[in-house]
Amino acid sequence: MIRLSIDGKPAADFSNGEIVYFGVTIGTHKLVAQPLAKCSKSQVTEETINVKAGDALLRRITGSVIEPSPPPYR
Repeated sequence: MIRLSIDGKPAADFSNGEIVYFGVTIGTHKLVAQPLAKCSKSQVTEETINVKAGDALLRRITGSVIEPSPPPYR
């Protein structure tokens, strides 16, 4: 399980394969992914994002690493 926090507030706990959508305000936000299992080898990672009007930012969490997700194929 991974806990995702947005701007210092817990937003969701994820299991493998889960998808969640968040609506955030325009501006700069800090994302933090933290493993919940004490024995996990994953580390806490963070990313700062800048949201503009009309943006749809996709992120994938692998282990506890936050990375940009490629757009879906059409």
